[in-house]
Amino acid sequence: MKSRFLLLVISCFSFSLAAQVVPNASFETWSVVNYFYDPHYLFTSNSESYYTEGTLSAEQSIHSHSGQFAAKVKSFTTNEGTLPGWISIGMPGPVFIGGYPISDVADSLKWYMNYNIIPGDSGLVYIEFRTDNIPIAWGYYTFTGSESNYVPVTIPIGNYVPVQPDSFVFIIMTNVNHEHAQPGGYIEVDDLQFINSTPLAFPNGDFEDWLPVSFEDPLLWTTSNILNVYSSPSVIRTNESYEGLFAARIINQHGMMNDGMSYLLIGGIGDNGPIGGFPIAEVPVSLKGYYKYAPVDMDSGLLLCVFTKWNSTTHHTDEIARMTKAFYAAESYLEFELAFDIEWSETPDTMLIGFSPSFLENEEVVPSIGSTLTVDDLFLEFGSGIAMPVGEYINSIHAYPVPANTQMQLDFELPLATSVLISVYDLKGNEVWRNDLGYRPAGKISLSMPLNGLASGEYLFTIRTDNGKVSGKFCVAE
Repeated sequence: MKSRFLLLVISCFSFSLAAQVVPNASFETWSVVNYFYDPHYLFTSNSESYYTEGTLSAEQSIHSHSGQFAAKVKSFTTNEGTLPGWISIGMPGPVFIGGYPISDVADSLKWYMNYNIIPGDSGLVYIEFRTDNIPIAWGYYTFTGSESNYVPVTIPIGNYVPVQPDSFVFIIMTNVNHEHAQPGGYIEVDDLQFINSTPLAFPNGDFEDWLPVSFEDPLLWTTSNILNVYSSPSVIRTNESYEGLFAARIINQHGMMNDGMSYLLIGGIGDNGPIGGFPIAEVPVSLKGYYKYAPVDMDSGLLLCVFTKWNSTTHHTDEIARMTKAFYAAESYLEFELAFDIEWSETPDTMLIGFSPSFLENEEVVPSIGSTLTVDDLFLEFGSGIAMPVGEYINSIHAYPVPANTQMQLDFELPLATSVLISVYDLKGNEVWRNDLGYRPAGKISLSMPLNGLASGEYLFTIRTDNGKVSGKFCVAE
C-alpha cells in the first residue's frame, strides 16, 4: 500500500472531521476492465457503439448455422446518425490497416447468413488479397431485403495481378449507403470458408472463439482507453510514481475513434463532454497533487474541475463552477494546486476531476501525439485547513484541549485493522515522545499524550499505520 500523507493542520484549535472520499487518487488500485467480447482474429464495430451509446453492435449469437455460435451485427443510431455494424479482418478506415497473413489467393469465399436490410440500404461483403498493402485480388457482394433462415452465398475472387499475397482483409457490414444509412438492419453470419485447390483456412470463420477486449484501468476512474481498444492503451499504470508503487500516465496517441485525445477522469463522458463525478459534503478550497509532463511541440496539459448540483425542480444537473489549470514541461515531479477561490452561487453536491495531456478545453487545440502527463497523490484541501487525500479516509480525528498543557487527548477511528505507532516531534524534527500501540482492530482509539516538560510552541504528531501515516500540528501553552 502506498505511503501517503493526510495533513491535518491544527493551529491551536480542536476539530472533528467526517471524511469525504474521492476514489483511488494515489492510483495504487488498478483492475482489468472487459469492455466487450470480439471474435478472435477479427475486429468489430463494438468499440464505436460501446463508446457512443453504451451498447454492442456485434455479438455472439447462439442462432448458428453450425456449431455453438455465429456472429450477429446490427446498425445502431447515435446523435450523429446511423452507424453500420461490421466485422472485419484488418482495421477498416479510408484504407484497411493490417490484415491476416496468407500465402495464396483463394478461388472464392463461401459463407452462410440470414439478414434484414432496411429498404433504401444494402449490406456488403468485401474481401481483398494484398502484397505490401497493394491490392492484387478481390471480390465483393451486396444484398438487400431479408432472409430469416440461413442461406449459402459464394463469391468468386478475381486474381488480377499474378503475385503471391502476403495478407488479406475482409469486412461484412449492414450499411453501404453511409449518407442515408437506415437503422435497424442486422446480419447473422457463420461458417466463412475459402474455396481453393490448396488448403486455405479463414481464421475463426465458424465464430466459435471469442475473446475479451480489455484494458487495465485505475479503479473507479474513466479513461480514454475505450478509444484505443484495438491499439495501445492511452492511460497506463507506471511505477515511476511520486510515492508508493504506481502513478497514472496519460499519453496522446491515435485511436480508432479519435485524433489523439486522451483523458483520465472521475466522472463520465457525455454528448457534450465530461459529466458526473463524485459526491462532496463540503466544498474544498483547492485540489493539490503531483505531476510530470513531457509535451510535444507547444502542447500544454490540462486539469479540469467541474462542480455541479442536482436541481430537484428541473430534474437536471446544473453546473455551478468550472475551473482549469494548465501544465507545462516538468521532467521530475512538481506539486500543483488549483484553488477554488470563487464566489459560489450555490453549494455544489458533486465534483468532477479530469486530466489530459492537451488543453482540450480550448476547442482550437489539436492534441499533439506523444504528449505525456503523469499524475499521482491527489488530495483536497478544505477551508478548515484540513487536507484530505483523494481515495484515503479517516473516519474522525479529534485533538484537544486547545491549547494543550500537560497532556493532549487524541481520538481517532481506524477504518481497517492495522499496527499503530504514535510519535510527537518538535519543529526541528526531533522525536520527543512515542507510543507503539501494536496491532489494533478497526474501530475507535482514544489516547492521552503526556506533554510534561515541553516548552510552549508548536509540535507535530504522527499516526503511522500499515496503510500510511497521518500528521497534524498542535500547540502547547504553559
